[in-house]
Amino acid sequence: MNIETRIKEIRESKRIKLAEVAAVLEVDVSNYSKLEKRGSKLSIEQLEKIAKALDVTLIEILSGKPQNSEPSQNEKALQKQNEELKKRVEGLEDALKDKELINRNLTEKLTICEEYLNEILEGLFTDIAIEENHFGTLVYLDNNNIVKITNKELEELSSEKLDEIYSHDTTYEFSDHEIEETMKELFTNEKHRKLSSLIMWTGMIKDEMFVKYFKKYIVHTNPTVQQMMRMVKFENNPLGVKGFDSRTGFELD
Repeated sequence: MNIETRIKEIRESKRIKLAEVAAVLEVDVSNYSKLEKRGSKLSIEQLEKIAKALDVTLIEILSGKPQNSEPSQNEKALQKQNEELKKRVEGLEDALKDKELINRNLTEKLTICEEYLNEILEGLFTDIAIEENHFGTLVYLDNNNIVKITNKELEELSSEKLDEIYSHDTTYEFSDHEIEETMKELFTNEKHRKLSSLIMWTGMIKDEMFVKYFKKYIVHTNPTVQQMMRMVKFENNPLGVKGFDSRTGFELD
């Protein structure tokens, strides 16, 4: 006799309606009817729920042995193994939940770190551009109007007017030459080089402009860095260095 037939016979012998079993399992009657017909394809967890709804043991559904019969040694062993397996599965499920939570927390923290490091590097770039006059145009919003002022025009304004301008959110427009000069200062001036290089080595800066000039002024011009990168086997290639091989490190062009 198969499991589907046993479940049906037990249910009918106890005069339990499909709707009553479905209610215990918290499913629709039509869905339970389909579930019952799966028979041997039902999971242990599903069979246990059905057994509970029918007020019988799992062993009775699996073996057909009456509920009031003393289970054999084999059946007792099977029941014990099933309980142990359930505990192991529950333990694994809890461990997976903990791992997912840890991964989610780590991802959130890494995202915050990445955003923070990008802000620091972009702020450092802007500070250098302002300090060295390596920007062509200042842009700000005044009463919903976009206002652009050249660097030369800024030099002619009064301190009061400058204070008024900088009270708005401002940004800057750079020419290719101004970017080049600012990046050179960022990665070669001793005052900025260590911090900017440290941030780049984290691999969290994805901006192609920063990566390009970091490779130009630090990676490709420093023999010590080149030697280190040839010796160390990197797990990834955050800087996109040409000739990278994750098994052997990478060669510089």
